[in-house]
Amino acid sequence: MEVLDLIARLIDARPLSQWGVERMTGVRLREDLATSNPYFTILRSAASRPPVLGVELRLPRPGASRRDGLVIVDFDPAAVALRQADLTARFGTRFKVEFPNAQQPPNSPRYQIYTYPWGDLRLGLGATSGQLECVVVDAER
Repeated sequence: MEVLDLIARLIDARPLSQWGVERMTGVRLREDLATSNPYFTILRSAASRPPVLGVELRLPRPGASRRDGLVIVDFDPAAVALRQADLTARFGTRFKVEFPNAQQPPNSPRYQIYTYPWGDLRLGLGATSGQLECVVVDAER
């Protein structure tokens, strides 16, 4: 699985759907009834498929203020081996950086955040490895 191509496909797949995310990641999703709420249906992966460690998909329910969903894909950084230079070569240098705050665990990733008319692409780089650990496609607009 070419991770940079997967990210581009997730962006192009808007509006996000369970079927589309499952097809692209190769990971089956199930509704998490404990965390789903009146505004979002939350689906999570039951198993991993390397290099994907896990997937979470949040789909807005009728009445939610969002237009589209949010997908979080966690990767095995050692298997992916992508660094900031690889990401900027593909997605550009116009991004802002968000560092973990004091309330987050010490090994939380820092994010390169790309803002688009449809929402944000957040690329999480490991605090110690500097490698891609997490991708968030937040199609909020």
